[in-house]
Amino acid sequence: MRTRGSLFPSTIESLYCDHHSWLKGWLHRRLGSAEQAADLAQDTFVRLLNSECWARHAPDRSRSTT
Repeated sequence: MRTRGSLFPSTIESLYCDHHSWLKGWLHRRLGSAEQAADLAQDTFVRLLNSECWARHAPDRSRSTT
């Protein structure tokens, strides 16, 4: 079974690369713990990828040809 992540890795990669650092930094300032900030930032992206909202906004590859 393919995961959502394997269906459109470039979109996920760009989302993660563009937003992970600032989110982790913001959480670190708010929480005062780098470890908790890293955990919450990672959890945020995992939740997003598993959400129905992400599935609706994911690129439609059903019409793509290889």
